Amino acid sequence: MPAAKLLNDQAMQNFIRQGFVKIHTDFSADFHQNVYDRMTSILEKSGKPGNNLLPNIPEIQDVFNHPAVHGALTSVLGPSYYTHPHRYCHVNPPHTPEQNLHKDGYSKRHHRLRWAMAFYYPQDTPVEMGPTGVVGGSQYFNVGPWHGRETPLTGEAGTVVIVHYDLWHRGTFNSGDRKRFMLKFLFARLDEPEAPPWAFGDTARQKSDSPLEGLWESLWNWNRGHLSTATGERSDVAEWAYRLQNGEEVERLEAAYALGAAGEKGVEVAARLMRSEDPVLRRNAGYALCAGGGGPWRRWPNWPAKIRRTRRVPLRSMRSAIWERWRVKRFLWLRRRCETRLSRCGALRRTHWARYRRSMKRRHVVLARR
Repeated sequence: MPAAKLLNDQAMQNFIRQGFVKIHTDFSADFHQNVYDRMTSILEKSGKPGNNLLPNIPEIQDVFNHPAVHGALTSVLGPSYYTHPHRYCHVNPPHTPEQNLHKDGYSKRHHRLRWAMAFYYPQDTPVEMGPTGVVGGSQYFNVGPWHGRETPLTGEAGTVVIVHYDLWHRGTFNSGDRKRFMLKFLFARLDEPEAPPWAFGDTARQKSDSPLEGLWESLWNWNRGHLSTATGERSDVAEWAYRLQNGEEVERLEAAYALGAAGEKGVEVAARLMRSEDPVLRRNAGYALCAGGGGPWRRWPNWPAKIRRTRRVPLRSMRSAIWERWRVKRFLWLRRRCETRLSRCGALRRTHWARYRRSMKRRHVVLARR
């Protein structure tokens, strides 16, 4: 395989903000036309191949072995990324109604990229053919991307788009006269970043006035292998804690990463809010702990003692806290299920015993009459 063409600093920053990057492969037009024709033939003969897409058309693997595609996947997921066996052919026939915006998955507990999708177009896909539409920057929102603007992922045959798995997207209306194919593949991260996997140039990151600036800064540092983004510079912890509990989703995200950057004061507040009964508040408090270094995969060595004083159970990390909560919920669910089944069994036993007694009573009456 040729050497990978890694993303540069600017492309990586745009991917963190927008959640997608478009790659152009340099295969011949005949290569993509062959994929399109074989896909059409498979659909007519046996329907959608599902996960058997690659065994039916092995040439597609050459697309993902292309230096630019392989380099983009390496840049966003690390050099040891894994190709998931699930893949799917999305077909958009002419005059098909457009879809609603949706996510294929929800990584509500963290914003760090673990999964990515690759969209491959084997045909020219202008706006008229109903390309996949995405809302840039919406991968960090759980309620809905109503703050962003939809971008159609148009491109020539051979275009591959690497997409954040949580990005809001949909199939748009196909007003053309040909079927539009989009072959979707999944990829997963296997290792935590220890150094920038892209072509890192150590250039200063471009900052803006966006309320998500703290989130982007945190993810930029995490992808570079930095342990924490906490600086201790934020002194208005009470104000951020109030916004975390009462603001809109974008305000809660801003407050969460502001608390994560506030150092020990911020983590004390976030750890205390983790005891709330509100799941949305707990989730955003978890974002704050992740940003400060106490996230699912790493923790700041000076913080566990502080966290232990604010919780009955030591919060070694967000991952252990989530696992602990899941075990409790699982235990309670199993107990309720067992109690329900036992009550049903008891009711059945009582029913069967009553039926038996009635049948025996009828039998004795018949014998007495004889």
